[in-house]
Amino acid sequence: MRINDAKVIVCSPGRNFVTLKITTDEGIYGLGDATLNGRELAVASYLTDHVLPLLIGRDARKIEDTWQYLYKGAYWRRGPVTMSAISAVDTALWDIRAKSLNVPLYQLLGGASRDGVLVYGHASGSDLNATAEAVGKYIQLGYKAIRAQSGIPGMKSTYGVGRGDMYYEPAEKDAPPENQWSTEHYLNFAPQLFSKLRKEFGPEVHLLHDAHHRLTPIEAARVGKELEPYHLFWLEDPTPAELQEGFRLIRRHTTTPIAVGEVFDTIYDCQTLIQEQLIDYIRTTVVHAGGISHLKKIAALAELHHVRTGSHGATDLSPVCMAAALHFDLSVHNFGIQEYMRHSPETDKVFPHAYYFKDGWMHPGEKPGLGVDIDEKLAATFPYDELVVAAREAADRAIKEGPFSVMEKDRVPPSGDKHDYMSQGPYWWPNPATANGLPYIRRDGERNPEIAKLSDHDNRERVQKASRTLALAFYLTGNEAYAARAALLLRTWFLDPATRMNPNLNFGQGIPGITNGRGTGIIDTVGLTDVVDAVGLLAGSRNWTANDQKGMEKWFADYLDWLQQSPNGRDEAAAKNNHGTFYDVQVADFALFVGRPELARDVIKLSQQKRLAAQVMPDGSQPLEAARTKGFSYSVFNLRALMELAELGEHADVKMWDFQTPDGRSIRRALDFLLPYAAGEKKWEHQQITEFRPQELVPLLLTAAAKYPNQDYEKAAQKIGIPAHDVYALVLEAELHPKSTKAIKAQAGGAEKK
Repeated sequence: MRINDAKVIVCSPGRNFVTLKITTDEGIYGLGDATLNGRELAVASYLTDHVLPLLIGRDARKIEDTWQYLYKGAYWRRGPVTMSAISAVDTALWDIRAKSLNVPLYQLLGGASRDGVLVYGHASGSDLNATAEAVGKYIQLGYKAIRAQSGIPGMKSTYGVGRGDMYYEPAEKDAPPENQWSTEHYLNFAPQLFSKLRKEFGPEVHLLHDAHHRLTPIEAARVGKELEPYHLFWLEDPTPAELQEGFRLIRRHTTTPIAVGEVFDTIYDCQTLIQEQLIDYIRTTVVHAGGISHLKKIAALAELHHVRTGSHGATDLSPVCMAAALHFDLSVHNFGIQEYMRHSPETDKVFPHAYYFKDGWMHPGEKPGLGVDIDEKLAATFPYDELVVAAREAADRAIKEGPFSVMEKDRVPPSGDKHDYMSQGPYWWPNPATANGLPYIRRDGERNPEIAKLSDHDNRERVQKASRTLALAFYLTGNEAYAARAALLLRTWFLDPATRMNPNLNFGQGIPGITNGRGTGIIDTVGLTDVVDAVGLLAGSRNWTANDQKGMEKWFADYLDWLQQSPNGRDEAAAKNNHGTFYDVQVADFALFVGRPELARDVIKLSQQKRLAAQVMPDGSQPLEAARTKGFSYSVFNLRALMELAELGEHADVKMWDFQTPDGRSIRRALDFLLPYAAGEKKWEHQQITEFRPQELVPLLLTAAAKYPNQDYEKAAQKIGIPAHDVYALVLEAELHPKSTKAIKAQAGGAEKK
């Protein structure tokens, strides 16, 4: 039985998966999971370029020989990429062998050692009560073992706290996040969590906990000792395991069982831990630790030293891996427990499987082989897409935001109506020459942290960013959960009579001792164009109603009237610098959204002379912006506004991209002026009191690359550095290299939202 075909299938039904399919000359095929979260394409390339050519013609029955050939034949051994690739081959060959004999895989591994596999689920909450409630739900579902994680008072985020009841994502996709952490907060809190859970649920349920490698050995020993009264099933990953000897210190101080190993990829990573009995459970996985063949060797070593298995089983491992793990679990004598996290419905459809859950236990089923398949046609409808992945990642964070309201502020505006938006000028500071600090004085470019005391400003920004992020993720994935959250954010801020913002900025950027509000404050609502985008992206969602649409159009129509008719609005329209340019952006964008294209056309057409020709010099410089204390940043900021007007002009029959005065003033000239400074070819000669960040120009370069295809702007953006996994940078790249109409449409401005 020879291998005559092998291929790698990369798909993204909810998240990215890499699957190896090996086919023999007898028509039998086997599957192996090769997913390495966040590095999927690295494994796919390793398989395609280096492994698959070696497999063709080999005897598919020689599983151990093939494993040794791939492991020892490569001079550069081990590592997660190599071992994930070998794991996929090994698993697929075991699948083929069991299918050829018409038996479920566990029968080839020594038969069943038990009737079912004990699994644990993941319960989490923002605080003690929410976590206890989640644990209760898992108990109702029949789980006998539950991992409990909770938000910690005084910390904005905590590892292990998910965004839903059943679909918690353990591993961040793509770029790892940076979170605040306090070991002392955690050490004081963890015993409180398990004290509460034991009081509520008694001693019968198995409770597990993950410290996620964040403690030193002595800190881990402390928390293990303090958790002893609550009889945890295990404490997982108490300290980084690169120094295996570090676990000796933990072992000397606590009897709380220790589990570790999900990031290990060979037996050598856990050899000392097992042989010195420094751990109680080894958590190596089928997909990352060399497949079934190597995992059996790890289990055999562990059995000699009274260490049980407890394989990792998160959603970043595909159902192919879960099936293989269950066959392994059912057969090995020193099995302990199996992690089980439910995949999304889309994933389950792409990977139909025989394994099942019942009353806290799982079974791999009795189908020949692994008992799992891949629907290749359906998988092809979920292509790997960095934009989609990044959009999901951002939305998974944004879905936890809000809702927010202007009613949350602790001050009442001068109108007496808390529905009126209120903010304070950012560059105004207490006057050191007066006893009460009034009137405030201006320090250009220096932000006064006092402005955060008025919550409207920051909350409005959160609504803008989160709603657009969620709406984009819905548009690209069809996930209604994203749309539902975006709709809630928008209704709360704009539509609900109890929480809505009045459509005015009468009290924007007030200055203590000088004014309650001013036209300059209208710059606060530049980001409302993102809200218009979000509304358009939500079209077609069952969570966005006709009444929602009408309500938003009415709100923006009223705000547009205020912009044009109020004293503050007229003041901002007269501004000569970026304030005036962004005023035009808002008027044009909102006019297109509410069905007033003539107004948008007039504003954009006039802005060519009023803004561009007046602000940009023949050499491309922008003196009004360069004269500020953050000259480079403000020059980029104003150019961004000019480009946004040009984009809106595409939907108002105004060709602003090509506009140029007789002496050469144009958008392109302004961009070409800034580019050498961003590229490091020239030194910025004006003030820049904050960090000089060339990356500020990258989105404009990517936009220009699509509008001026003869210019080498994309290469310039790549040289400066395109932010990794940045959703909107990826949207701009999608417009340059379209893979789907969705990615292009997602970049559309307010004009397409009607």
